[in-house]
Amino acid sequence: MTWITIARQSQAGAEWVATDPAQPIELYKQKYDQGMGAMAQRRKRNSYGFELLYEENKKPHKIRQDHLRWNKASASPAYYNSNRASEKRTWGGTIKGRGKYHD
Repeated sequence: MTWITIARQSQAGAEWVATDPAQPIELYKQKYDQGMGAMAQRRKRNSYGFELLYEENKKPHKIRQDHLRWNKASASPAYYNSNRASEKRTWGGTIKGRGKYHD
């Protein structure tokens, strides 16, 4: 398998410009999330820019876990409500993160 250059960046923080306009960068991001390929970034040797590289993976493909995906799935509101630290109480009856004598 070989790495192909899918996009270039003129300097750090600039927008990525696709090398082939017929193949948008989003297509490669979706393939990456599905486990069909790997992506990497490398610095250009003769300038200050960067290159975005893509390589096809061998089969069978494994879908990447949520924390490794390029386009992460949004969490449900139930997840956020269950993790609200201000409403969790400890055994002493105090709110978590606050001292016993604080008002």
